[in-house]
Amino acid sequence: MTDLPDDIAQLKAMLLQLQVKERAQAEEIAELKTTVQLLIEQLNLSKSKRFSSQSEKVAKGTFNEAEQQHALPNVNKS
Repeated sequence: MTDLPDDIAQLKAMLLQLQVKERAQAEEIAELKTTVQLLIEQLNLSKSKRFSSQSEKVAKGTFNEAEQQHALPNVNKS
């Protein structure tokens, strides 16, 4: 660190300057943390879409044409 001045007014000015700088850096850190969190969420969502189970499950009875044909009454075509 540099030599500190003996003047109280200069010391107060330096302290104020450092506090302003610290506040700006804290805000930047908060913004960066938010950005990182959003990117992590996007990555996890992308991974889950890419690597999750891809089987297409259908509701029971959706594709049961054979069962429906069997359940129909026999109509003799004459």
